[in-house]
Amino acid sequence: MTTSVGRFKINSKADNNSDAFVTVTEFAGKGGADVGDDLVVLYSHLEYAFKRIAALVASPVNSSLGKSSGDGGDVGSGRDKPKPLDIVSNEILLSCLRNSGKVAVMASEEDDAPVWITDDGPFVVSSSGREGNAKLVAEWQ
Repeated sequence: MTTSVGRFKINSKADNNSDAFVTVTEFAGKGGADVGDDLVVLYSHLEYAFKRIAALVASPVNSSLGKSSGDGGDVGSGRDKPKPLDIVSNEILLSCLRNSGKVAVMASEEDDAPVWITDDGPFVVSSSGREGNAKLVAEWQ
């Protein structure tokens, strides 16, 4: 299956004769999409963050992380009070983006203001929680 996204033409399988699927990092890194090395590095760090967050969610030891603490009231600006898992997920994502060296700024629902990471990062990342409406956007500066 081939899809066009902007100027990129993307195949969802490793090749047309294979049923094997590949990760975004593998696909971009092997030339399946015409993206730069900076984006491949960013994808790799995001993939690591998502795996760490998934491991937290899957762990029965951390079952209380998904529950609200305190009164669960509004925290201003129309936002709900973040759950502990939202906060931990945000910290994992921020840490991985810092380590990538490719992100200038991260804006998150969990932070009151965008977090400046580096002066020379080519990307800005915006995330919206880890719950069902989770979105992640990476944009070139």
